[in-house]
Amino acid sequence: MQEKQITYTLALSCFIALGGVAGMGKVYAIGPVPDSGTSFEQSAAFAAFERRDGERLGGLAWLDYDGDGDLDMISTNGRGQSSGLFRNDGEGVFSDVTQASGLISLSGNSGVVVGDIDNDGYPDVFMSGEGNFVGPVQSGTKLFHNNGDGTFSDISASANVPGGATALSAAMADINNDGYLDLFVTAEGHLGLAFPPARQDTDRLYLNNGDLTFTDISETAGMPGQGSCASSFSDYDNDGWMDLFIAVCNDVSFAPTPFHLLRNNHDNTFTDVAAEAGLTGAGYWMSVSLGDIDNDGDFDLFSTNFGPLDPRNLGFGLNNAHVLYRNNGDGTYTDTADEALGLNQFSWGSTFADFDNDGFVDLFFAGALPPFGLVGPGPLGNPGHLFMNNQQSGFIEDETAIALDLSADYVSGIAQADFDGNGFPDIAVSRTVYLLPPDPITGERAEAGSGEPVLLSNNGNGNDWLTVQLVGEQSNRMAIGARIEVITRHAHQYREIRAGSSFLSSESPWPVFGLGKDHHALVNVSWPSGLNEWYFGHHRQTLRLVEGSGLFQSYRQ
Repeated sequence: MQEKQITYTLALSCFIALGGVAGMGKVYAIGPVPDSGTSFEQSAAFAAFERRDGERLGGLAWLDYDGDGDLDMISTNGRGQSSGLFRNDGEGVFSDVTQASGLISLSGNSGVVVGDIDNDGYPDVFMSGEGNFVGPVQSGTKLFHNNGDGTFSDISASANVPGGATALSAAMADINNDGYLDLFVTAEGHLGLAFPPARQDTDRLYLNNGDLTFTDISETAGMPGQGSCASSFSDYDNDGWMDLFIAVCNDVSFAPTPFHLLRNNHDNTFTDVAAEAGLTGAGYWMSVSLGDIDNDGDFDLFSTNFGPLDPRNLGFGLNNAHVLYRNNGDGTYTDTADEALGLNQFSWGSTFADFDNDGFVDLFFAGALPPFGLVGPGPLGNPGHLFMNNQQSGFIEDETAIALDLSADYVSGIAQADFDGNGFPDIAVSRTVYLLPPDPITGERAEAGSGEPVLLSNNGNGNDWLTVQLVGEQSNRMAIGARIEVITRHAHQYREIRAGSSFLSSESPWPVFGLGKDHHALVNVSWPSGLNEWYFGHHRQTLRLVEGSGLFQSYRQ
């Protein structure tokens, strides 16, 4: 107790020296008014790549595969088409290194997640299969081990991570705090519309054995998920053990269903506490995005849905609104989405990031489902929606920041990252070429839409920023599950390092914190190992923090 008191006293003294303390509880911006708004422009970085064929649901992942200090990108692809790995040259220019790296999959893949499964300092890659959601056969999952020399080896055959029969999204975290990343894979089930009967499949949880192999503990762990589209690990109850949010999208009878929130019991088992947490709304939940929208120290939840439509009868349009579950700080959630946010068009992916660096996370989401007619042009097409945080726990749509209209494209996965290192988060969007309905005379189906991934480069504004990169020592090497607090004179901000979120995608492992007009910050890191330590940061800095190198160290009780 005395050690903890000394730690807090020293940290507080340092912070006062910086010039002030932000208010407790809800923290809103005060003092110098930060610049508001930003704009995005489309980059042609991936113009030579085309995503097509298969079931057309695709994911993206950001990673530093070659350890050169900048973020590279992966895109999955449809059956018969190669996945893509694009190397960032450090100036935001990408080159296709798929063939040279050996990260080649032609079998068809949908989701992708990145994590260093053997703690060698080089991120490895898991890809789910595709094909049995609607079609007759599912392709296999893929696990690629990073060799540390710019190449990958396919260890799928020996790793024992086949996923469910319709493996879709994936996420990684260290569920037992042994220092190794474990793997969760959703399974959305088989619809049975073209190839009956319908079938509900079960999500899978794999425990990392520490030797590039995994053990399936799904049954003993209590995995309840069926018909799941997306997932993300997060320590929702702040006990130092990673819990699991699961977005259930696909009861094969088209019945709307609620979320799962699996609380970690600290013994490789989980208990579903969604009902007592208030995550009771039934819907067709497509994404999991977690962010602290009000800077109160806990993470709120956004998930996409069918919008003002119902998949059982598209002509009548029942209300299946997107949700914004605000974390009440007591283990419960309240949906605070207003009509402007909730009743937008059908969407898949979503992401929280502070796009204007004013100290509050903003929200972007998009998506299409052409087989159901949910694509543009027209009112059912989703152009992509950017909602800026109003700093009062709400959001206001910015219809001018992004000039690109995505409504006529088959959009699915979304992942944010600051790929060019300018301190402002950018947005990557997966698109797939799709087929139009058959011609009434010839019966032929023409292709439509683009298969080029969209890269929206954030032009930024006058606000300052701080980027944090973590390196685990006792914890897993990528520090997945770590919680970062950044304290400036005018705000507290919080991020959690995650592997797998949004829909089918893996976002940047290096969070950007908007500082507004502040120049200095205290940074507190709670590592998965239980170590808590402090660091100093300043504006326009990429802060690389190695576990055990900080100040005022203490351990979680």
